[in-house]
Amino acid sequence: MHSASARWLVVVLLAMAAGGLLVELGRGINSAQAQETSASQETKAVGRIQAVTGPLGREGFGLYLIDTGNKTIAVYQYQGKNLRWLASRNFTYDMRIEDYNTQISPREVKRLSQQAESLERPGDQQ
Repeated sequence: MHSASARWLVVVLLAMAAGGLLVELGRGINSAQAQETSASQETKAVGRIQAVTGPLGREGFGLYLIDTGNKTIAVYQYQGKNLRWLASRNFTYDMRIEDYNTQISPREVKRLSQQAESLERPGDQQ
């Protein structure tokens, strides 16, 4: 059985590899050009792809790849020796919704914030 730190190392390495592959595919670089690309250029290009890891389920680890340029997210699960693709989604339109499935609406937060500001103003003038 692998230790937790060994699993995390594998997840991080997979995230780096997946992010690099996605960047290269997105840029359409052929293999000769990819070999000439410096490490600093790869780091800058990866800025568009965010790789996030964390626990997913009882025994698995999650790998979340977020492409901010294309506004997409992909979720993978690493469990044992397997990497499984769970879901992908374009979140362009999700981000246009002000309020969805939340306990307190942005409108209510704004109202409470304005109420707090109006209570603080008289004390600031003293």
